[in-house]
Amino acid sequence: MRRLGTGGTVVGLFPDCDYEEETIELYPGDIFIAFSDALLKPENEFGEFGEDRLIETAAAHRHQPLERITEHVISASRIGLAQPKQPDDITLVFARRI
Repeated sequence: MRRLGTGGTVVGLFPDCDYEEETIELYPGDIFIAFSDALLKPENEFGEFGEDRLIETAAAHRHQPLERITEHVISASRIGLAQPKQPDDITLVFARRI
């Protein structure tokens, strides 16, 4: 697992923003994950879903189709939630190098 170190503010929120770039090489089978912070925020009795649990869930299902990995991650982020509705929009993107 490698976390990209560059970034910027929210995409599309402010006009004329500059964003840093970073290039990495993806090898066959590698999975790229992009997500909004709303995915990490759902909280249950164990605390926030968080980045570590996102990575663990995706890694546990890494050999499945991306659609199934997405379902597992969304499901895992919702387990044990007291609130039935998500308070914020979630963005979650998976891409796999073939």
